[in-house]
Amino acid sequence: MGIVTKRGDDGRTDLMGGGRVSKADPRLEALGVVDVLNCQIGMSRALTSCLGSSCGQVAREIHQVQLDLMRISGELACGEGGGQPVPMTSAEHVARIDKRIRALEEGIVLPRSFIVPGACSASAAMDMARAISRRLERLVVGLAEQGAYRNDQGLIYLNRLSDYLFLLARHIEKCEGVAFCSEEGSR
Repeated sequence: MGIVTKRGDDGRTDLMGGGRVSKADPRLEALGVVDVLNCQIGMSRALTSCLGSSCGQVAREIHQVQLDLMRISGELACGEGGGQPVPMTSAEHVARIDKRIRALEEGIVLPRSFIVPGACSASAAMDMARAISRRLERLVVGLAEQGAYRNDQGLIYLNRLSDYLFLLARHIEKCEGVAFCSEEGSR
């Protein structure tokens, strides 16, 4: 089968669990933002993997986040009443990200003011991913409020994700020995 199916020529697309929706459907907007976020995290992973062993663990963790996003994408792509053909984000996924957040918090001292992104390219890419993850969370909360997304653990995971990406950006800066910039100046 080729990539061109022509099924979307009418401005509608198939959902994974069955049914067709407009390409302007809010669920498709959220799926598009998942894709953008996953690509941005991939950029962050590529930049981080070039940093050497001090950030090697970060690249592996980022890959796990990408796999988590693919699962969330599957959750969003399921149609109403079409069953759930993908595993759902669970409390175990939330516990894993919570554990990593706690570990990162132990090794980073943050200023009491806003941090200005851009201390190095890898952390700047991660900060962009953080901002995109916030956009995704807002869209998925909107879907949940409309009854189009019904996974509380997925919502919790998305809420944690931006905090995790923020801390990963600061961890990258620490690994690289670059000072992050804040309203107060460099650390």
